[in-house]
Amino acid sequence: MNVRRSLARLAPVAVLALAIAGLPACASSAGDDTITLMSLWGGALQTWLVDHVLADFTKQTGIQVRYQLDTRAIDQDLESELQTGTQPDIAVLPSPGDLEAFAEQGALYPLDSALADQTGRYGQQWLSLETAVQPADGGAHKYALPIASGLKSLVWYDPNQLRQLLGPTWNGALPTTWDQLTALTNAISAHGGIPWCMGMASTSTSGWPGTDWIEDILLHQSGPRVYEQWADGISSWQRTPQIAGALATFGSIVANGKNVDGGLDGALLTTFDQADTPMFPPPKNQKKPTDSPPSPPCYLEHAASIGDLDTSLVPGTDYDYFPFPTINSQYANTYEVSGDFVAMFRQSPQAEKLIHYLAQDSTQKEWVQADVQGLLSPDRDVTPSDYPNPVTRRTEQLVSKASVLCFDGSDLMPPGVTTAFYQAVLTYLSDPQRYQDPTRSATLLGELDNSRAAADSAPLTYQCGQ
Repeated sequence: MNVRRSLARLAPVAVLALAIAGLPACASSAGDDTITLMSLWGGALQTWLVDHVLADFTKQTGIQVRYQLDTRAIDQDLESELQTGTQPDIAVLPSPGDLEAFAEQGALYPLDSALADQTGRYGQQWLSLETAVQPADGGAHKYALPIASGLKSLVWYDPNQLRQLLGPTWNGALPTTWDQLTALTNAISAHGGIPWCMGMASTSTSGWPGTDWIEDILLHQSGPRVYEQWADGISSWQRTPQIAGALATFGSIVANGKNVDGGLDGALLTTFDQADTPMFPPPKNQKKPTDSPPSPPCYLEHAASIGDLDTSLVPGTDYDYFPFPTINSQYANTYEVSGDFVAMFRQSPQAEKLIHYLAQDSTQKEWVQADVQGLLSPDRDVTPSDYPNPVTRRTEQLVSKASVLCFDGSDLMPPGVTTAFYQAVLTYLSDPQRYQDPTRSATLLGELDNSRAAADSAPLTYQCGQ
């Protein structure tokens, strides 16, 4: 079995997973009682992970965990550290494509021992995804543990600000179809507001929020089968009309730069984690009680979660979301999901103990009860009642009742294709009017076909599912 094919099938439920391929055992990178965990997780998520999850693990086991924050391109940094033998014991990766690439190099370790008692807690979909054939010995090994997930098919808004802008013309109804979303966008503009908050900047991965838009549109417009063949690398970007159609639908949102906060230049320069900042009034401790909150320059954001908010804001009252609207009624209740992946780059009893600890029900429940950045758990023993935030609880219910979930398509692709897709989005946003011309958009998509051909990787066998 091709490792890329098998590991790509991790994705359907959008979660943190652990993917590995075999190497001879070696000692921990930081000493017998210390292991290193590398991750892109910063801000509130880093604080929670270090001060609570890892601190509790150390208290229970005596094993110290050194957290290494990577703020650049974690896949490239890991490649460099593997060459020098300085790689961390464990790393959290945001892409199955990166995991597969490392697995093909033989850089990762299997988790059979660490996850030996994890049966029965995940749906059949995950049971079929956890096992792959290890190149080193040709045997089947457990490669994945779902540990945290995110739902990308969401549109966030501030109910108070939207009601203040639209006044009596808005009865509180939220769009459930694309036509209704278009009508809401136009209504916001007609009342002097800027409809969309949008930020594409993200250091070496700038452009990925735009790929989320195109993926969601393709999924809701053309359905899971078209989406799968595209993500698997079977369909041609240029010769598949549904892909060009998704790009054109995205253009209907962004071609008019007035629909986007700061215009298209603003979208290209704004970091993804700051895009929603203008949507909400400043924290109460930053203004006098008599001050009225300024009108935000944008009212809607397509994202899996919103950034760190003033803790005085009430979920469901001061901020909320509606699911990405239906475009084709055949594919209602279908959503795009995402996840990060924890991989073991150095095998040791200490590293395996940490992985086992992260997989426990108690850790999973503690994680979601912390309500950090809207993370979900795919563990069936973690129920909606474990989520203290009513908005996140509703998201969990949305995921559990979805007809179909499809993993983030760009994260399934070979790293070179993913990077090319990011760059294509930035190119498109630099002049979307230009790419409304079918000939020019075909040229842009043809360049992505060239990137896929250059990746020299076998097509995947990824399938969407529940």
